[in-house]
Amino acid sequence: MSEANSAPEAVEFVRACASADLAEGKCDLVTVHGTQVQLFRVNGEVRALDNVCPHAGAPVNCALWDGEAVTCTYHGLRFQVPSGEGMDAPGWSLETYPVKEAGGEVFVKVPHR
Repeated sequence: MSEANSAPEAVEFVRACASADLAEGKCDLVTVHGTQVQLFRVNGEVRALDNVCPHAGAPVNCALWDGEAVTCTYHGLRFQVPSGEGMDAPGWSLETYPVKEAGGEVFVKVPHR
């Protein structure tokens, strides 16, 4: 079967980390299905954002999170956490991913790339 005719792979929630590893106000970078995902705990909830800046494909560094936004390491563009919306460049945003916590684990749903 050619790639164009193949059925898309089902996207499932995948374990990203232990809940205890992501304290309030902290962030972590994980890889799910080959995609780097930034995890943030904000007001008790875990949020997941893509780690690729839409401007030039540069990494966004969750270590540069100031509690409100993360900053692209290349051009300094800022993206709001948890929405992923661009603060300096309207119309540019980071992709967000569904998250759930269960059994002391954090799970993220990221498409296969």
